[in-house]
Amino acid sequence: MKHVILTGASKGIGKALSENLKGENIVLHLIARSDMNALKEKIKNNINKVITYSFDLSRSKNIPGLIDKIFKQIKNPRFIALINNAATIKPIGPIGKISSREIKNQISLDLIAPAILSNEFIKKVKNIDATKRIINISSGASKDPYYGWGGYCASKAGIDILSKVIAIEQNKQYGNKGVEILSLAPGIVNTKMQEEIRKQPKENFIHVGKYIEYFKSDILRDPNDVAMKIIELLFLDFFPDGERMDINEL
Repeated sequence: MKHVILTGASKGIGKALSENLKGENIVLHLIARSDMNALKEKIKNNINKVITYSFDLSRSKNIPGLIDKIFKQIKNPRFIALINNAATIKPIGPIGKISSREIKNQISLDLIAPAILSNEFIKKVKNIDATKRIINISSGASKDPYYGWGGYCASKAGIDILSKVIAIEQNKQYGNKGVEILSLAPGIVNTKMQEEIRKQPKENFIHVGKYIEYFKSDILRDPNDVAMKIIELLFLDFFPDGERMDINEL
């Protein structure tokens, strides 16, 4: 079986991935805070099995237990992957004018959670003879500073460098038997996150007018198109291990 563990599965890119991953040999492990019963019912005939885990990833101390629970459902896989997709853009606003508690919660979800998930995943798959992969969903904000996005930019930059470090470590320790990993920036996608951005007052996000214009000009990417590209990348024979990629490169 091919097992895919996906965070942020109930909306946006995560939901599109859940709906577009298909195959009788695929088992989906879906993680989200919100209810996934309707999603599970919708996709159950697309794949071999769907298992859902209701979990708040910002509560990072409980992530090892979550991974333990997931791996109890995985027996003798020939392919196993983790897609770290869950993230939040909030809080939006200049550093010094936003809640410190919100910054902590944001970085907990956007950076600490995928770091711990990757750590626990790597521990679990160490002795599994299978194709093992991690895709970390990054952002253009990992490379360029955006006024009002301090926590988000910092987290996504952290995701990029973490992915590169893991690639070096895995290659050094295990050669072609280790975990392959990359970070992928999906572009500007028509999701709830974009709606949140467009609602911001200019004093919080000075580029809000540009993002409103992106929406009006209908240039936002369709989540399903993005999901299909990620799925194609996930199952490539020659996986771009250690790379930081933009979806335009696919």
